[in-house]
Amino acid sequence: MSSHQPRGLMPHRRRIRDSRPILQKPYKLRCWQLDTPTGPAKLFTCGRPGRENSPDGCVHDELAHCWVLGLKKYCGSNLAIISLLGRKDNAKGKSEFCHYSFCGGMDTPSERKGRPTFQEWLDHHHKDLSILVREYPTFDYKDPPVHWNILDAVKAEILKLISECYTVVVMDSGGIGRTGSVCQYMHATECTPSNA
Repeated sequence: MSSHQPRGLMPHRRRIRDSRPILQKPYKLRCWQLDTPTGPAKLFTCGRPGRENSPDGCVHDELAHCWVLGLKKYCGSNLAIISLLGRKDNAKGKSEFCHYSFCGGMDTPSERKGRPTFQEWLDHHHKDLSILVREYPTFDYKDPPVHWNILDAVKAEILKLISECYTVVVMDSGGIGRTGSVCQYMHATECTPSNA
């Protein structure tokens, strides 16, 4: 019997790794040093899941899974995500959750279309990580990026979560504008490693 087989008869080999999500560093992941009533703490900021691969299109669950696993790898455990995702431009703009199989708190019933919330999606697919989501919907492309009353509420939430020993990650669309406003408001100092 010949060791050479026609291509169509060769056994299909699939590496185990191919069927599992690959760890991916979240887009624009940055680390910040923050002074809190209980002492110095770290805060992370980043862009939404799949932002680097699909800035305006559909984000498949596989990319969202990679983003979640990347958060765990680069930020640590006991994660709490503060989402600033809301709508593009204004209250009538497109939902920033339109890219996903899950929805956000600002989405209307017609936009939800039976989709789970981001928290429900995480609880279903990454229950072992016990990730907590807190939503503070904002509008992308606004100036200022985040209104002061939302900044106050986000600051209070961050300090509360840190006091409860959560690793806090603040997320917006691109990981710069709205998250940067939060860090500036809280007088946080960037401490992202230069090789990151």
